[in-house]
Amino acid sequence: MGGVYGRSKAGQLVQQGHYDLAVAEASAAIERDASDVESRVDRAQAYAALDRHAEAAADLEAAVRLDPGDGDIDLDFVDDSYFSALLGVARADPGAAAGVATLDRYRTLFPRGQHHQDVSEWQSRLRGDKAPALIIKERE
Repeated sequence: MGGVYGRSKAGQLVQQGHYDLAVAEASAAIERDASDVESRVDRAQAYAALDRHAEAAADLEAAVRLDPGDGDIDLDFVDDSYFSALLGVARADPGAAAGVATLDRYRTLFPRGQHHQDVSEWQSRLRGDKAPALIIKERE
């Protein structure tokens, strides 16, 4: 596959905006072959477009576990998609502690990921921490 998505039928359906059909197609492909990494990524994209972020995150976690950088998935793409999915889950959760814990999953799956700073910033927002610029202004 080489990190190119959209070649599968589910991927084509995602590109066409047929997200429910893409979920069904990718699910069928995964049922036929549980190690089908591309179908998990395609289904995650469809889930994300349907605001089903928890399911998108679960599929991306499975894709990385099945292929931890062996070349079948584009880790930069999955890194971005995973952070976005977790952020969607965290923002939908009414409890700040649960949202903070959800975002911690990013660091576990991507210890050298591109979004560690974003995770920290969003965790602060979810906890209601004041931004550093506001703290400085209050002291003046």
